[in-house]
Amino acid sequence: MTSFKKYWIDESCHGIGEQDFDVYIREARYLAGRAAARLQRASDTDFARVFNVIYKTPKTDNDRFPPPYLYQLMHGFGHEQDWRNVLDQTRAVLVDFSTNWRRTNRRQEADVRIYSDAGERWLPTSDPEAQFYDPINHIYLTGELEELYEGQAFTSYRAREGVPGETPHRVTIDLCEMGWEGLETNAPISLGELHSVISSQDLTQINIGDIGEHLITRLIFHEFMHCSAYGRDDAPGDNEGHTSGWEYCMRLTKSQACAGAESIAYLALAAGLAEMRPQNKTTGGFTIDRTWDAIPGSHDLPDPSDFDEDDMDDEDNDQEFLEKLAEIRRKRQGNRKWDDVPENLAIQGTLLFYDSLTN
Repeated sequence: MTSFKKYWIDESCHGIGEQDFDVYIREARYLAGRAAARLQRASDTDFARVFNVIYKTPKTDNDRFPPPYLYQLMHGFGHEQDWRNVLDQTRAVLVDFSTNWRRTNRRQEADVRIYSDAGERWLPTSDPEAQFYDPINHIYLTGELEELYEGQAFTSYRAREGVPGETPHRVTIDLCEMGWEGLETNAPISLGELHSVISSQDLTQINIGDIGEHLITRLIFHEFMHCSAYGRDDAPGDNEGHTSGWEYCMRLTKSQACAGAESIAYLALAAGLAEMRPQNKTTGGFTIDRTWDAIPGSHDLPDPSDFDEDDMDDEDNDQEFLEKLAEIRRKRQGNRKWDDVPENLAIQGTLLFYDSLTN
């Protein structure tokens, strides 16, 4: 018998955008299912290209990685035998998120609890390792609340242990005012709204970064990825600390993307955009520029930052290792496939419309 994971939605979330906030979660889970199905098909070269751009590696790459750091922090550090390649890790999360969650009206049994209450429940605490405490869900928060609320959303996972009746690995998601910014700019914040906009216009290209920026569906997908079931990371952001957006995804290395919450959220969003069509089109959809494979100098090389010089086996291999690393760096400097140059539409987040997709 399947044991479903559960989420609970606070009243503060309803009526801001959609009357029922669950619309965004259902859309996010739908996207996860579509992305998982497309990754499963060996013949789907269009989505394989999307995967390659986001994860900096093709689907066929068998390099194995450990679970994300946040996951290991929550559940303990495992053994190398549990490591999996990028495709297997990603697909497992997508399948689970799309199929193994249910909404509950009982907050205490929920693994994920979602709020948009402007932080009203957070109180200062004397705990030496935290600054605030949520007495409703019994969760500690490290960091300055004002700074956290300058972003779109944040997930808190340091649950107090041994609270009677509480789910052990519970987390809370706080949606901030910035997360709802699309309402002020009249940008689509749900897949339903986005579909209406795209289907009413005669478009030949769209930008996934511009679309994802205000989409609550993408945002809630990202935050669910931080829950204890997945524990996906936020790699270091830009100078302002931003850990979301297409540009952020393009800066990540292969290993960072594999473990990242935003990478998998944008992969799923790309699956949804492929099903949207402009006015007067009955087939096809939007996807990564197919000429990306032929950009001058393109080749698939490991990222130098995926190598740790401290992990060399012995001194005899030092010189060979450093020479190999130097050669990779030289080749990547001339590799325009991963550079933000004018002809590289994929890195810029431009999706083109094609009358026929491989899905």
